[in-house]
This record gives sequence, C-alpha cells and structure tokens, in this order.
Amino acid sequence: MGASVIITGLSSEIAQTLVTIGVDLSKMNAVGDLQGGIEEAERLLGYKVIGMTEITAPAPAEQNA
Repeated sequence: MGASVIITGLSSEIAQTLVTIGVDLSKMNAVGDLQGGIEEAERLLGYKVIGMTEITAPAPAEQNA
C-alpha cells in the first residue's frame, strides 16, 4: 500500500533470529534507536530539521531618521 517500514531498537540477537527463521528484512529500514528512526523517517519524507538558531529572527526595527 506504499508504506515504508522503519524498525528501531532491534538487538543483534533478535535480528539474527529473524534472519535465521527466514524473515525478509530487505524491504525494511533498520536503525539502532528511536532517534535514528525519526531521522530516517524525516529523510524519507524530505523534511529537514533545523535548530532554533537557524530560524530567521525578526529584522530589527528601522530607526527613524
């Protein structure tokens, strides 16, 4: 249905077990932790995370001459 799967937080033992029992993980993205999963989802969606310092600050008020 067009969904992308991102698996996070799998231990090496669980990943090995999945491979051993024949689960096809080739169509899934596997990342180490939740933060990595969020970053991967944002990358897939085309989002760019910016920090608060990168947000355009309002221009200073013009001084009257």
